[in-house]
Amino acid sequence: MHPDGAASDHRWPGFDATGSLLLHLPASFAGPGAGLAFTVNGFEFERKDEFHLTLLNRTQAEKIRSVLGEPQIAECFSSLRWYPQRSGEYWLIYKHKARNARPLETWSVIEVVSLPAMIEFIEQLSRLARVELAPPFPHLTHYVRGDRHGIGIESPSVFDELRVRQLPLAW
Repeated sequence: MHPDGAASDHRWPGFDATGSLLLHLPASFAGPGAGLAFTVNGFEFERKDEFHLTLLNRTQAEKIRSVLGEPQIAECFSSLRWYPQRSGEYWLIYKHKARNARPLETWSVIEVVSLPAMIEFIEQLSRLARVELAPPFPHLTHYVRGDRHGIGIESPSVFDELRVRQLPLAW
């Protein structure tokens, strides 16, 4: 446990069934929020039922795993101290997706998270694998609309493209 009470999980989580690498967080990390539903601009959002930080999305993981073995990646992960800290900075983001050749309007309410270990992890992997990865954008998705999985934000530049407006929330 970090002195400020932030949760830490130093155990290697392994890659999930989709090939992504996620750092799962207890629901208590996200705080009480506004309940199971949340309304923004007259649209109702659903509370996520699990909380994670995406350390490597499927595409990034494929690039790294094509060069490094899982034991090397796990060693990089285990060498760092994973203390995510909430910022209280919330954003409404939007992405137009296509699902089964049909348009899908997707929205999420996210919180920016401070996680220096994630930045170092990406830098270590990029250096070891000699693969260029964009700097990460640590965030936690609290609420979703349109797609229960939310919207992937793999870098600050992608966040800049997706953000609609900052939300004045205090949870």
